[in-house]
Amino acid sequence: MCYITNWEESNVSINYAYDANDRIITENITKGSGAYVLPAKRTFNYKSDRITVNELPSNTTYDLLLSSNRVVEFSFPSAWNDYSKVEYSSDGYVTKISNYYKTDNKLYHTKEFKYQNGNLISVIATGGIGTPNQYTETYSLEYYQDRKAIEGVDFALNKFIMPDWYLSDYFTPFQLPVSFFGGGSGNLLKAVRFPHGGEYFSFTYDFDKNDKVTKITYIDKRNAVKIVNLSFNCK
Repeated sequence: MCYITNWEESNVSINYAYDANDRIITENITKGSGAYVLPAKRTFNYKSDRITVNELPSNTTYDLLLSSNRVVEFSFPSAWNDYSKVEYSSDGYVTKISNYYKTDNKLYHTKEFKYQNGNLISVIATGGIGTPNQYTETYSLEYYQDRKAIEGVDFALNKFIMPDWYLSDYFTPFQLPVSFFGGGSGNLLKAVRFPHGGEYFSFTYDFDKNDKVTKITYIDKRNAVKIVNLSFNCK
């Protein structure tokens, strides 16, 4: 079993630490110029009914609420006016994330997650619920069928749960304890296609002699190339 210990790209470096149960307990984050808003540090405290996350230097604390060891409700600091509820299939995959306003508990946005052959293949987002401007958009995902996903890391699920999930010019660094969001995709992510203007990310990988991913190269629709180097600790 191998665990990612470092995510290194041009303007963001994240070091991960784990507890004896192989759960992320600390993320130390170094940001360069032009990096999206990230804290300097996150800590994760695990209890039977919640994961409490603390972000520094703001000292912001929030909870990922658990049921049957899966996240069923959460709210990120960047979205204090709303909260999200998570639904799962009988075999443990995320099927739907619904967003509600805290002020009146009104549903305003959903994301439906569709799987095929153990991989997340589409996310159907519906916004403006309850208004004349309701809309639906579909995000599509592709995989390398001959390559297994990195253990404990689901880049696609991480992307579509984080607050900046809709951005097509920035692929979100791995930050979530995604094993608490049910089953992950079984194969390596090849592409994410957005609903507007042919926007996409495509991914290629470098491997070591043991077929472990050491580098991710991803390209967006402008052919901008970004490289992520990964380090692991294997037991």
